[in-house]
Amino acid sequence: MGLGGGGAGGGGGGGRNVAEAAPLLATPAAAKANAPQLQHLAVWAPLPLLDAMALAAGKAGRHPAVLAYVMRSLEACPPEDVAFFLPQLLLRFDQGGGGEGGLVEQFLMDAAARSVYFAHMLVCQLLSEGTPPEEAFNPTVKRSNWSPPTDSGLWAVADRVRGRLLGELHGAVRERLDAELAFFDEVTAVSGKLYPVPKDERKAAAVKFLEGIEVPRQDLYIPTNPDCRVLALIPESAAPMQSAAKCPILAAFRCEQADDLGRREKVQACIFKVGDDCRQDVLALQVMRLLKGAFDRAGLPLYLAPYGVVPTGHEQGIIEVIPQAKSRAQLVSGAGVCGNLGFETAPFKLSYEMTQLLDPGAARDSPTFRRFSELAIRGFLAARSVAESVVATVAMMAPSQLPCFGYGKPVDSLRARFKLELSDAQAAAYMKGLVLRAYDKWTTGGYDYIQYLQQNIPK
Repeated sequence: MGLGGGGAGGGGGGGRNVAEAAPLLATPAAAKANAPQLQHLAVWAPLPLLDAMALAAGKAGRHPAVLAYVMRSLEACPPEDVAFFLPQLLLRFDQGGGGEGGLVEQFLMDAAARSVYFAHMLVCQLLSEGTPPEEAFNPTVKRSNWSPPTDSGLWAVADRVRGRLLGELHGAVRERLDAELAFFDEVTAVSGKLYPVPKDERKAAAVKFLEGIEVPRQDLYIPTNPDCRVLALIPESAAPMQSAAKCPILAAFRCEQADDLGRREKVQACIFKVGDDCRQDVLALQVMRLLKGAFDRAGLPLYLAPYGVVPTGHEQGIIEVIPQAKSRAQLVSGAGVCGNLGFETAPFKLSYEMTQLLDPGAARDSPTFRRFSELAIRGFLAARSVAESVVATVAMMAPSQLPCFGYGKPVDSLRARFKLELSDAQAAAYMKGLVLRAYDKWTTGGYDYIQYLQQNIPK
């Protein structure tokens, strides 16, 4: 998936070729005044994907001419790339998108007609934002913090758009989409079937349930990876997992992965969850992917592994498993897992044990510590290059009622972390200061100790 942020526009001559100049036309002031200059956007070269989404997220993005330009820019991008931002686009139905023939809605319909994968992801997003099933309002098992779902304002429109989408897809595209949805819905349903089964019998029951599921055709793919074709389900891989609500399961598939190296068989495992809202996970992983792209373009050896998560309905979803990854409970230490105690003041986790590995002599001048500091600084500078895209991605989700937007001013706080008012030299000095402040900050050790006492998380 290509998420490049720059690049000139195509064809023609003059300023209208310079796509990056569009934000100079579509300023908040021009949008507020309905300035005549906005009419030029109708013939302006389309923006790259990240720039288009950043423009949509800004104050000018609510002007009809600007929104039309953003949609035209998205039309010039592969639908598979635009699918990355489907959660944000669905929340733009209030901008010429909620009514019949709205710009956002029409773009989604057109893109779905061009790409089965886009149509699949759109249906999943619409299911997750639509009216919850009846059981959601009175579940058999209620978590301690359970409350009935409340309408985000999207339930009715998401239901209507999903009906329109399925009504407009026909033939081979509709048949493949139906098969894809039905197959993975059947696997997900095993989670609910397992809950009444005694815990010591769930493994055997899960294997038996999966043995009754067949792959209906050979062109289905793992929802988190459209290039990973499903060859077979592996019933004996079934692994029931603990949960306060339903019983999530892990299931593996024998697949054929297509990439730049060709085609090869592999085993891909996924977790099928019911009773957990995966949408906030998606937002966090979107930010990770944007940062990973920035690090890769800068040639930095900073490792991020953003796995795939696809919400497939109200409080249910599919999570891609990273091979050989450890669970949170297996990690050596926890970094603010259940925080909000108010005294973890270190800029980031850099405990005494970590500094012993990086700087055995405690002189803060070892080659490994200097390398760590250099990469931290360069990573921060690279992250600043996608700051507007990161902030836009998060800001567009503000109406979603996700827990991360429940208090404070998270978007303003996020933007402040990038220190965009500083020059690169000043930002580098700032980050160097954060590294030194984090060096064995006493509150990190104290915080770890509290977590050890409360949750038995190793220090």
